[in-house]
Amino acid sequence: MLASVAFATNYPTVDGNYVVSQAGAIVDVYAPLGTTQVNITVTAENAYYLYAGPLNPGTLEYQKDVQYFLTGGATVVRNDNAELNNLFGLRKDAGASATFTIDNGTYNFGVKKDGVAYNPEKITFQTYSETAGNDENKKMIFGANSVVNAFGQRLSIESMGSTSTIIKGTVNVYNTAIPSFTKSVEVPTDATYGTFAAIYSGKAVIDGGTVNASQIVTTGTGISVINGGKFNLYADTAVILANNMVLGDDNTSTQEKITANGNLTFRQTTNFVSKANSLIETAGFVNVGDSNGKSSIEIGGTLDIKGKSGSNALILEKKSSVVFGENSKLSVASAGRIYMNSDSVLTIKEGAEIEAEFIHTIKNVRIELKGTEVLRNASGTSSAGLLLNAGSTPTIYVSETNTIRTVSMNNTANTINLELGFTGAEDFIAFNDIYATNMSSNVDVVFNVKNFENNRIKIQLSTNSLNSGLLSGNVLLNTFNETSGNYESADVNLVATGVSGVYWLNVAVPEPAEWAMILGSLALGFAMYRRRK
Repeated sequence: MLASVAFATNYPTVDGNYVVSQAGAIVDVYAPLGTTQVNITVTAENAYYLYAGPLNPGTLEYQKDVQYFLTGGATVVRNDNAELNNLFGLRKDAGASATFTIDNGTYNFGVKKDGVAYNPEKITFQTYSETAGNDENKKMIFGANSVVNAFGQRLSIESMGSTSTIIKGTVNVYNTAIPSFTKSVEVPTDATYGTFAAIYSGKAVIDGGTVNASQIVTTGTGISVINGGKFNLYADTAVILANNMVLGDDNTSTQEKITANGNLTFRQTTNFVSKANSLIETAGFVNVGDSNGKSSIEIGGTLDIKGKSGSNALILEKKSSVVFGENSKLSVASAGRIYMNSDSVLTIKEGAEIEAEFIHTIKNVRIELKGTEVLRNASGTSSAGLLLNAGSTPTIYVSETNTIRTVSMNNTANTINLELGFTGAEDFIAFNDIYATNMSSNVDVVFNVKNFENNRIKIQLSTNSLNSGLLSGNVLLNTFNETSGNYESADVNLVATGVSGVYWLNVAVPEPAEWAMILGSLALGFAMYRRRK
């Protein structure tokens, strides 16, 4: 049997379950000594302020670390005062292991009993820290059998300190005119989704639950999605701003998922990790970072972007990075592009697959191909291409055999830095087609190469290359001199492979050992091979 339940000044003491039935009730619930569980049911349609734990404990004797439950469901909780929020949660003095669980029913917050839409500024669920951030076991829980409908401008989950909010059920965040409802209000079919906000220094964990919202904005420790949890974002543009965000764990039997009806942005300083069988699926683009700073994403599962045909689908803003782990996959549908802005880094590890038509580079970016043939076009029939914008000088690090389908050079973009990290004698980087567009005059195509050895670069000079006028300029190869720290011209030959139009770039030196000795002792310049139309 439940022990008696005591309330703050001006509220009566009752045994067992407590029913909040008073209109406009502001309730602080706390339990007498010996209590382990308290059940609370709200029947008052405008009971909008409910906390577990005393507001001013003073010399009160009460039980800490109690499990509080909001039960019953079908509750309409509203706020008639536009300047106040709906507030629910655990007080600071509730105990370091106290919990407040919303479970077993449907709960509706932020609506008005006369049928007229009411959207308070925010609906807040708070978990206060007990001892300045050391309460790892204190939790606000949305139970697996709960559906929480937040009819407000935003839902604010404030897990202060190291406390956390656990979402096991379904949370719908609405911001719309509600045509009509009763005490057992159902979700209106014409509802649109509002903002979901997890703020302050705590974290929210989507533990097998589902969050439906317009966008998710966090400024706290972060959000974790585990055990098959799902985010569904319905805005044309959704934003994730978090110090840390984790999608999935090491459990490969479940799939964690972020879906977006439009564009999804991981704003500056967001560090995002996607693990195991996770999935990000959007109907627009995924933007990593923004103009204000860098972000990072590590993909361990699948990233599926279904954007507009030919558009930039995965956008890496300045100094942002994306790492595709082993056996992960990016799929950019409809001839989409990976767009890399200045100083961004794209790393693709062994076993990963990247499906896109082009990698579009702006200024100094780095592409790391650490697996074998990791690039594909959208149909999977050949590799992705490389599109160099004006002023772009990308660096490509290659440790396994990889092919670039096409290299398209625009205006003054004409230099590619290659860093070769091969160990096998047969490994190479292949460029199947090189051509120039929108050139005002003949341009040289320059390869600055580190760790070059014979037969490590394969170039196919196709009909497209000839028609573009590229070969009116020069195909140049510079190799890196470790002694001088500079790139220096190399004496190269285009060696036919036996296939029409396909060549190896081959440094003409007697032996690799002798070549290394020469580079180590002399800063010599060699005549560059020039192939002219």
